[in-house]
Amino acid sequence: MKYPVLGRERRRPIALSAVGTVLVLAFACVLFTLTVLAIQPGLLPDTLAAFWEDKLLIPLNIFPVCVVLIVCYCLTGNAFSAAGIGGLVVNLLSYINLVKTDCRNDPFVPADCALLREAANAVGDYQLDLHWGTLAAILLLSAVCFALAYWSRARKPRWYVRSIMALVVLAVFGASMVKVYPSGDIYDRRGVGTVKVSKSNVPEVFRLCGFPYCFLHNYNLYPVEKPDGYQKTQVETLIDKDSQHYVQPKVQPNILFLMCESYSDLSDADVFAYTEKDDPMHGFHELADSPRARSGHIAVSNFGAGTANTEFDVLTGIQTNMISTTNVSAFRVVHKAVNALPWDYQQAGYSTLFMHPGYSWFYNRDSVYQFLGMEERIFNENYTQADQKGTMISDDAFADHLISELDARLGGDTPLFAYGVSIQNHQAYTYGKYGFVPEQPPLNTTISDEAMEPLSVYMEGVRDSTAMLTKLCNYLDTCTEPVLLVFYGDHLPALGQDYGVYQELGLPIGMTDTSAHVLETYETPYLIWANEAYAPDCDFDALELPETISSSYLGAAVYELTGMCGMDPYFDMLNAVRRSLPVINHDVYLDASGQAITRLTSEQEAQIRCLQWWNITASRMRRCWSIVPAETKTPFENAVLKGGCVLGSLRALRRRLTDDQRG
Repeated sequence: MKYPVLGRERRRPIALSAVGTVLVLAFACVLFTLTVLAIQPGLLPDTLAAFWEDKLLIPLNIFPVCVVLIVCYCLTGNAFSAAGIGGLVVNLLSYINLVKTDCRNDPFVPADCALLREAANAVGDYQLDLHWGTLAAILLLSAVCFALAYWSRARKPRWYVRSIMALVVLAVFGASMVKVYPSGDIYDRRGVGTVKVSKSNVPEVFRLCGFPYCFLHNYNLYPVEKPDGYQKTQVETLIDKDSQHYVQPKVQPNILFLMCESYSDLSDADVFAYTEKDDPMHGFHELADSPRARSGHIAVSNFGAGTANTEFDVLTGIQTNMISTTNVSAFRVVHKAVNALPWDYQQAGYSTLFMHPGYSWFYNRDSVYQFLGMEERIFNENYTQADQKGTMISDDAFADHLISELDARLGGDTPLFAYGVSIQNHQAYTYGKYGFVPEQPPLNTTISDEAMEPLSVYMEGVRDSTAMLTKLCNYLDTCTEPVLLVFYGDHLPALGQDYGVYQELGLPIGMTDTSAHVLETYETPYLIWANEAYAPDCDFDALELPETISSSYLGAAVYELTGMCGMDPYFDMLNAVRRSLPVINHDVYLDASGQAITRLTSEQEAQIRCLQWWNITASRMRRCWSIVPAETKTPFENAVLKGGCVLGSLRALRRRLTDDQRG
């Protein structure tokens, strides 16, 4: 009689036939598609209802999960192991999208995988909801699959059979990535037109149309989408036709653009009970009331994040939302020299400078700003621990560094075109950011402690940003050189999840019921201010600026104000369209009187179409910026010059210069 050895039991494997393997993989495919969808923000029934209404969404979302599982099976030869590995991969991707959407109101897209260093450095600055229960469920589900794999056995297909199977599946997937998933026609029709979701609300599109499909649709991050009927040759004809002669103005002012992180005028809302002098924006309002200034609002491309998009819009005049429906960084487009204000000002005799107290690799700014025409670029290498307020370089320290650089450059042989981006008031707005609890803003209502925390931390940053502006203007008024300052915010802050703080305050931020509410979600204040040395030569009235303009017009307005008309037909065209349609943003149009346009005239439609065509051409083409002999250029400049020019040939560029300039 044989007795079993204590502590050891013989494993009884689950035997899988070929049919059983197929059934396991099919079940896993459906199961993990549902878990991927369930992980996303919002309710799973809402997503499934959208799928039922637009049934093409079903195969578009199941197929990527199926591909992952089949490839994993080809690698392991075990259906349960494939389910464990494949399910872990797709569910973790969906989980990352959940966390990122909660944090930045911006979905996870393939190009984010190249930003791991950025994410690792930034994660400590955020108070993240990591959804530990969701993560535990993902790991537990995969653990069950691995346990079943341990207790199962099946005859593996030979290695070459599995190899052929993997190649076939990957070939079909590759073809779908060329023809199906990137298709704008499908994306616009499925889940946008039928489900009635605005393309600009990308998180909602991801939720209702399915993460797998939307993730793959955005694999070519920031595709430049050509509008119907687009022909580059027609745009080049318009460029040549609109070319004018540039005449150098009598006074060439030094120009400083200063974009302030998350700067807004929320404190002006009636819900706040600030006195005039206690208002965090008091200094801004004093400067705005000066006869040496103009102020208003710009309608930007993003809410809560997307700093780089506002930089792109202002400097290039190319509206982010016109060249792509996604709301992620427009800087992904910039991998060659792009038509932008710094190139134009260089051509007019300016030196160019970019300053930012952040990392040079964040948003790939060092390379991007080189392609935008910035000769010098200064990042956080010149800052020390003493320059920080809490976790960020303070706006006060940034102002000191700006003043130091301006002091060294103003009064030189060439005027200066400078662009600065602050960083202090970047999220996350937690008490840990500064190491102390800021003063709570006075309110005419009561909000939760959870809402008061980000609000008070944010307002502390607004106060510091305004102090930076005041300090800078006080310095510029001591300068004998003419200086024009352009100050504005990049986007509104993301205060709480799903506009939670705004809702408690009773503000319409995030609401889409009216055009005014849509714009309030995307409006930030701007100020164009001249120092005493430049004020007599600064004709603000000629700009005819309404209360609100699109951010893509702001740089063009400064271009006109500083006497650059005739230098660049693209910016000349922008200023013409600005006077007719000062706001084109998130399907909202305002006319010159500030009234919302419910129905576009044929002329306005033609203007928008022309603007779209110009935008596409300017974003796709390289640009040359000077007519000096090639031997005097740097190797980088020569490389760009050889690439071509958005304005056409060098001969076309010369045609719009005066004889004196040509000589």
